[in-house]
Amino acid sequence: MSQNFFYGGKLKLSPFDGWEETKLTETYMGQGQHFTVGAAYWKTGNIKTTQTVPGTVATEVDHELVNLEASAHYKGASISAEYFAFDGVVKDWTAAGAKTIGKSTGWYTHGEYVFTDFGFVAPFYRYESWDKFKGADGYDLTSKIAGVNWYLRGNTTKVGFAVQKDTYGSALSDYTDTRFKVTSQFHF
Repeated sequence: MSQNFFYGGKLKLSPFDGWEETKLTETYMGQGQHFTVGAAYWKTGNIKTTQTVPGTVATEVDHELVNLEASAHYKGASISAEYFAFDGVVKDWTAAGAKTIGKSTGWYTHGEYVFTDFGFVAPFYRYESWDKFKGADGYDLTSKIAGVNWYLRGNTTKVGFAVQKDTYGSALSDYTDTRFKVTSQFHF
């Protein structure tokens, strides 16, 4: 397996005075305000794979990703959204013969509210939609996540609980998976 050099970049702008994003963080702890928009492009070209399953064919593909995003917060309320467009997606790596290569698109939106007067507890909701192979039926994935985070010691520790429900299209096993998650993050 080999590939060309991976490259790309992201540009983010805060177009309104007083609404600049001064640092990247997961939460703003109910303080201040910001609004940003951004765009990104990433590419890994000439990816060459070897035959791994009998009857399959070695594949060469270019991966490209275009990303658009927006985020904002005002005191305790925050929202973010992103759109992704992938090119160079392999439909089925295990298929015999040459691989079908196409495109994929997806997006999500995420909202949270930090209760500063209630110990920095923050309920959130996230909705994701991903068409894993454009133009083919049954390659959709929908994910809904609802939960609550608790931010401790400033923004250095986060503990959370969430319920996630993923619905897969018929080409992706045609089932719904519900999971309960307990999460934690520590920033040093």
